[in-house]
Amino acid sequence: MVAEGPKTGVVESFYDFFAQLYSSSFTANQPWPSSFLGSSALEGPVPRGDDRGLENQPPWEAPNRKAERGQSPQPRGSLVPGNERCPKPHPLEYGWPEDEFHTPMKPPKVTSPSPHGFPDPMEPSARGREPQAARELQAAREPREPRESQHDREREAKEWMRQRERECQESEMKFKEAPRSRREEASQEPRRKERKERRERKEGEEPYKAEPEDLIDQHVAYFLRKNPQVRPRHKIQRRSPGVYLLDSRDVQIEWQYATEPGGQGFLVVVDGPLRQPFSDYMMDTEENATYDGQDIVQSNLHLIARDRRISFNDTHKVYNRLEAMKVAKEQALVREKAASYVKDGRDVPQDLMARYKKPPDDKGEAA
Repeated sequence: MVAEGPKTGVVESFYDFFAQLYSSSFTANQPWPSSFLGSSALEGPVPRGDDRGLENQPPWEAPNRKAERGQSPQPRGSLVPGNERCPKPHPLEYGWPEDEFHTPMKPPKVTSPSPHGFPDPMEPSARGREPQAARELQAAREPREPRESQHDREREAKEWMRQRERECQESEMKFKEAPRSRREEASQEPRRKERKERRERKEGEEPYKAEPEDLIDQHVAYFLRKNPQVRPRHKIQRRSPGVYLLDSRDVQIEWQYATEPGGQGFLVVVDGPLRQPFSDYMMDTEENATYDGQDIVQSNLHLIARDRRISFNDTHKVYNRLEAMKVAKEQALVREKAASYVKDGRDVPQDLMARYKKPPDDKGEAA
């Protein structure tokens, strides 16, 4: 390869040729002038290299991106602090930076006569600095109270508290024992009934638990389970085998076997002179009810004619279970007396029916 001098434009080597080529290309294409980098469009191009080649270029400094963030694309004249268009004040507007800046401080709280704000050594607040000396001074200033007087004062305070408690209890008892007015009693009556009904309803909703070894009790539980509408109306409780507390009455429940072969037995309630099937008794009906006095009357009445027997026109009257038992017993006694008169051939006294129709109080006085 022939190497010529720089006057003829011939380079000595390919390396120098490419180095000059690259360096001329960089100097030919200058970067766009930017106001962010501190140059304006009127300034000349800033060369980034020379003709010495890439290997001889000075180190390139990266731009400060943090400083560019707060700048704006306005001309630099409008960014100078203190200018009319710049809202930022000049740094020397309030003085030189090295001048001492005095911050306003609040005046100290003076809680003692000391002008410097320190507490008096005689006060209890000085115990943090001189605890032992401050305690001694405080103890010397306070009058010493005898120990006996302290105990007396504590005893008086406790006695006063006990007396107040007794007074409060007595006033509460007087308020509870005070007779209430009729209006208060009338207002409390619906609440009592509601509580009673709610309690009975809750007891009725609970299933009846039968004894596993008592066959009659199992039949009672089966009937109550098959007839849930009966359970809320009656309160039943087993006391002993065959003895129950039914609606606050002691009754006996027995098993009545069928009289015909192949028939089915049933439960029977024995309530005093009343003997009735358990199902009819729980349904509050008078069906299939028999009384012990009826057999005695029938034994005396079968000797006389049916048309000569005494009849009671009370089919239109309605009795509850207790009244029905009393009426049946009294009618049985009247029929027995009338049958004895007819059997002996005597007339039935007129006052027999009159005494039967009298109220119970008048009957007791007549007797």
